[in-house]
Amino acid sequence: QTVLGLSVTAILSFPFIIGVRRPGNFQDVRLIYEFVLIFGSVVYMVGFGSYWIGTLGLMSNLVSANLSAEIIEAIDLKEPEWQVLTQHDPEMNSHDFRLRPVDVPNPLKNYISQIVLVERMREVRAFAGFTRLESPGELSEAGSEDELENIAPIKRRDPRWLPAVEVRGEGIFMQFDEAAIEKWLEKQNVKDWNDKFFDAHVSWRKARYIEDPAAHYPGIRYIMLHSFAHTLIRQLAMESGYNAASIRERVYSRPPEDTSDPMAGILIYTSASDSEGTLGGLVKLGEPESLERHIHAALEAATLCASDPTCAENPPSVNGISLHAAACHACLFVPETSCERGNRYLDRSVLVRTFARSDLAFFDVEMA
Repeated sequence: QTVLGLSVTAILSFPFIIGVRRPGNFQDVRLIYEFVLIFGSVVYMVGFGSYWIGTLGLMSNLVSANLSAEIIEAIDLKEPEWQVLTQHDPEMNSHDFRLRPVDVPNPLKNYISQIVLVERMREVRAFAGFTRLESPGELSEAGSEDELENIAPIKRRDPRWLPAVEVRGEGIFMQFDEAAIEKWLEKQNVKDWNDKFFDAHVSWRKARYIEDPAAHYPGIRYIMLHSFAHTLIRQLAMESGYNAASIRERVYSRPPEDTSDPMAGILIYTSASDSEGTLGGLVKLGEPESLERHIHAALEAATLCASDPTCAENPPSVNGISLHAAACHACLFVPETSCERGNRYLDRSVLVRTFARSDLAFFDVEMA
């Protein structure tokens, strides 16, 4: 299993343009001007705005003080992405990056606050390392740099460059209503289910000898968003003509207690190596009337599974074998190239009523 260019300590990243940073790359950089020349395509790309100005200042201070690049704190990759996608400033649009907000269908306004179509985007995927059998976690999350110890490097010596590929594509971004999520999280049944998932998280990491097994638990908020992304990917793959393996997810989940700007949203996107990207089929499905129909179909399909009742009755495992509940290849799993978590942290029952549970659902299928 490979780790693409989303590892925190290796990347200055935006999902559409990624600049690769490896420890030692800054040894020869003594002036901020030289740093800008090397990384200008990342720092001054359309859409980064003031977020990277502070980063530039930090880098400048470190370089001026002749400090090692290893002490630079890991940069949260998803925060600038979230800011750009939620603000969707028209001035950010360019040949390689174009956003277009659309109306949220009326039946979904209780759950989703805004929908933004990513009509054009550019992404650079860098190969930073690999793991055997299973990845320790999602390395694009802030604070996950300690897990890089479990990643095998691609060279014995720290490389000054990484192999990468540039692709172009399109996507659909959905921001969930924060008030609706907070109301759902206040339910005692949801809190109890979150505790069970946390126990499964700890057991899974202990079984793999990962240090601090209680760390980096994404929470039930993430599990709901992640499960929604999977059921939508499966539905869109049937309608768009894209293979499910060519559609990817990006889940933005951050509770209010961790940040001043809580995150709850998903980006479903596809990309190709062709210079013109993909054909617009995914964006077409993101138009309000079409998207409403597909979301309703996806949620309705999630209520039942061909493996029910076995699938629906599956609790979060405490034996360290798996990290999902009501999810399997027949209902929620997608190709691992599409999932940022390797088909972990999934559960249909937190989305909709299932054969076994009706008290955890975030969505009401009749209303959605």
